[in-house]
Amino acid sequence: MKNQSSLRIILLSCFLLMSTLACNMDLSSSSNSGQPVQEEPSEATPESDGEIIPDTGNEIVPGESSSEEEAAPEVTKTPSPTPTTEIVHLTSPGDPASTSYYIIDSSTAAYASEGRSIADSFSENRLERPFIAQGMVYQPYLDIVRTELFISSPWVYITIFLEGASPADSAAWYAAEIDLDMDGRGDVLVAGLSPPDTTWTTNGVMAFKDNNNDVGGSDPMEPNTPPQTGDGYETLVFDQGLGDDPDAAWIRIVPGHADRVQLGFKYSLINSDDEFLWGSWTDEGLQETAWFDYHDHFSHADAGSPLSESSHYPLAAMDKMDSTCRWSYGFQPTDPLPGLCPLPVTATPTASPTPTQDLPSGARGRVYVDIDSSGSWSSGDSPFIGVPVHIWKDSCGGSGHLTTITDSEGRYAFVGLESGTYCVKVFHTDLPVGPWRNTDPGSGYNDPSVTVSPPPGVALGAHFGFVHDEL
Repeated sequence: MKNQSSLRIILLSCFLLMSTLACNMDLSSSSNSGQPVQEEPSEATPESDGEIIPDTGNEIVPGESSSEEEAAPEVTKTPSPTPTTEIVHLTSPGDPASTSYYIIDSSTAAYASEGRSIADSFSENRLERPFIAQGMVYQPYLDIVRTELFISSPWVYITIFLEGASPADSAAWYAAEIDLDMDGRGDVLVAGLSPPDTTWTTNGVMAFKDNNNDVGGSDPMEPNTPPQTGDGYETLVFDQGLGDDPDAAWIRIVPGHADRVQLGFKYSLINSDDEFLWGSWTDEGLQETAWFDYHDHFSHADAGSPLSESSHYPLAAMDKMDSTCRWSYGFQPTDPLPGLCPLPVTATPTASPTPTQDLPSGARGRVYVDIDSSGSWSSGDSPFIGVPVHIWKDSCGGSGHLTTITDSEGRYAFVGLESGTYCVKVFHTDLPVGPWRNTDPGSGYNDPSVTVSPPPGVALGAHFGFVHDEL
């Protein structure tokens, strides 16, 4: 009996043990064969597709921008430097051998202290405005007194004589204007910024053309009522070495003469034309080639005037500039052309002009070193170049004062004068280092003067010879 009881206990224990094992097996089976149980993702392990994305605290929805992305400024990429064009020069100008043609322009130096000039003609496009408008401050490096032209193919040389040297900080243009068809409309403008030294350079040099022939508006060389209708020199053909010819135009200070600026440009730039009109400019004011001619762009009232007697005095929009009249190359003009300088006066063939004739009079002569003290020009004497000569109506110091300077032969001329009496004078202080004395006692010892009364159509002579007192 005891053994049977023990056997029952053992069988009951085995049954309980097997039941327990069976239950565990059913639980495991149901967890693998039913709907999968989705586990909550761990906060420490974000979902990813193999890429770890740092937590920024902002949820980014595909296809949309975050607020920070919208607020953030766009990143501007620094552009790569534009490759600079290397300019290779093959040739440059040399030294002009001589002077073929020249133009004398009025000087304003004598009136600088008075803040005025006497030669400006707004209506004829002959500008004498070497002043800063505010305060009428004289700028001698803008005041042209003479300009010369010399051509030696392939080069054209324009030399501009000034009352003073250009300062280092000057932004002035020195320019030559060419009228190829002699109609009063400039066709080519070569302009260079004030050069630093006597070395030829293309820096700051530009050349413009008027391809649609509208410089000067409807009436060339005459002022047209604004607004301006044309676009002036609209085509830039040379820009500091850039263009069809990198050697087309140059500029420099004339060696030994700080008050002279020289342009050298290819003859081909003006089509190697054998006849044309030419003149020169200085401009530190407007420098707007599209506004040529300037007196078409501004009314006289807006431009102002350097003439103290004018109702438009003082200068306003058109200041800091000077221009010459134009002269011919390749031919001798016999009739007035638009913009042309006054034609030289020649004596009439008749000894007694009829009363109806009213031809312009003149005075001309020479200033020279009278080596032999003969009182007249003779072999061996030498000219005084660039010396100012003055003339007044009636008497020295009177009205209608004009000034010119002597050329490379010591000659000067005042043309287009009304009939009457004039005083012509040279100041010894305008001569090179002296002392000098005049060799014609009748005209004065130091500052000689000559009175002339030219009849109509006649230019009378007034000559001035000097000898050094130490000779």
